[in-house]
Amino acid sequence: MINTLLDVTAAILVVALFVSLYRFWLPRQRETDHRTNMMALFLLGLVVRIVALVAVEVWLRTSNGTPFLFGALGDDSRYHMAAADLAREWSLEGFRVPSVLYTRGFETALGLVYWVMSPTVLVGKAFNVLVGALIAPAVYRLANDLEGPRVAWTAGLLCALFPPLVFWSTLLYKDTLLTFALVSVLVSGLRFRESGFPSLPAVPLTIAAIGVVGALRLQSVLVVGTALAVLAIVRVQGQARTGIVRTMARLILPLAAVALVAWIFSSRQFAIGGPGVWQYLGLERINVFYEVRSAAFETSSTQVENTFLSVPIQLVATFFLPLPLFLNVGSEWAGSEEVMLGSDFVWLWLLFHAMVAIASGRKREFVVWLPVLIVIAGTAVGIATRGYAMIYRHKVQMYPFVIMLAASALVRTADRTWPRRPHAALLFWGGMGVLIVIYNYLRVSLVSR
Repeated sequence: MINTLLDVTAAILVVALFVSLYRFWLPRQRETDHRTNMMALFLLGLVVRIVALVAVEVWLRTSNGTPFLFGALGDDSRYHMAAADLAREWSLEGFRVPSVLYTRGFETALGLVYWVMSPTVLVGKAFNVLVGALIAPAVYRLANDLEGPRVAWTAGLLCALFPPLVFWSTLLYKDTLLTFALVSVLVSGLRFRESGFPSLPAVPLTIAAIGVVGALRLQSVLVVGTALAVLAIVRVQGQARTGIVRTMARLILPLAAVALVAWIFSSRQFAIGGPGVWQYLGLERINVFYEVRSAAFETSSTQVENTFLSVPIQLVATFFLPLPLFLNVGSEWAGSEEVMLGSDFVWLWLLFHAMVAIASGRKREFVVWLPVLIVIAGTAVGIATRGYAMIYRHKVQMYPFVIMLAASALVRTADRTWPRRPHAALLFWGGMGVLIVIYNYLRVSLVSR
C-alpha cells in the first residue's frame, strides 16, 4: 500500500512538473531568432535530462542494485559489456570498424565514446542524455521547415519535456540515438529537396543519417527510405516550381529509395527483423509479450515459445494487440504501472491532438505532413513485424513525429483557426478507457491459460 501511494505520488509529480515547465516556457519563443530558440530547447532538454539521470540512477541502484533497467538480463547491460570490450580492444590494437556493423551500430558508437572517455556506465548514459537533448532542436528545425516557427517551438518544447523521451535518454538503449537519426534524415532530406544538387553538404549528411539508422535498426531504413521518396516529390508551403536539375533529383531519389527497399526485402539480412508481416497478419500465432517477458525472467534460455491460441481468440486478440503501441496498458516493464500512468495521460493528450491534426487538416496540410505520417505508420508496422516483446521502447522512435502533429493542432486550436472539440475529446477518452479495460481482461485471460 505504501509503495502504491509512493508510485501514485511520483506519477502526479511527473505530470505536474511537465505541465509547469511547458506552461512556463511556451510563451518564451523568439519568432525570428531560430538559433536562439534551438539553443534554448537544447539547454532545457539537457538540464531536464541531467536531473532525471540522477533520479533514475538512484532509483535503479536502490531497486535492483544495478545501473541497468532489467539488471543483467536487459539489452542495456549487453550494450555496455560489448562497448567496453570494443574500447579495451581498440586501446590495445587500435581502432577497427566491426565487420558486422549493421547489427552492432550502437555498441560501436558507445565503444567510441568509451574509447575516448572511459568505459563506465555513467559515461554511456551521459552520451545518451546529450543525444536526447539534441532531439528537441532537431524537431524544431524540421517542424519549422514544414509548418513555421510557432509549431516548431511547441513541438521542440514538448520533445524537450516529454517524460518517456526524457526517461529513455537516461538509460543505455539505442532508441534515443535512433530517434535522433530518424529526425535528422528528414531534416537533411528536406534541405536537399529545397536546394537541389547545388547544396552538396546535404547529400553526405542525408547518407550518413541513413547509415546510422541502418546500423541501429535495419528495418527502419525502409521507413525513412519511403519517407524520403515522398519528401522528394511533394512541395511545401511557398516553394516555387523547380528546374530540370531539381526535377531530376526528385525523380532519382524516389527510385533509389524503391531500389533500396527491394534489395532489403530480397536480402537475407532482413530476416533479423522478425517473423515477417505476413506471418503477423496471417494470425499464425499471437505473441503475448507480457507472458514472453515473464517467461524470459524465469529461464536462462533466450528462446521463448510463443503462445498458440484458438482461431476465435486469435481474432479478438489481434484486434486489441496494437493497443500497447499507443499506451503502456498492463505493463510492468518500468517498475510499476502507477508511475507510467502519469506519462500515459500526457501521451494520450498528445495522441488526441495528433488525431485532430490528421482529421482537420486540409489537403495542403496533409501533403506537408505526409512524410511524418509515413514514419509513424512505418514504425508501427516495424514493431508489429518484430513482435511485441520490445514494444515498450521501440515505439520511442515515433514519439517526436506524433508530437509534431500534436503541436500543429495545439497551435491552430489556440489561435482559434480550428474549433475546440470537447465532444470528440470525451469520445476519445471514453473509448480509450473501454479499450484498456477489455485489453487487460483479455491479457489476464490469455496469460492464465
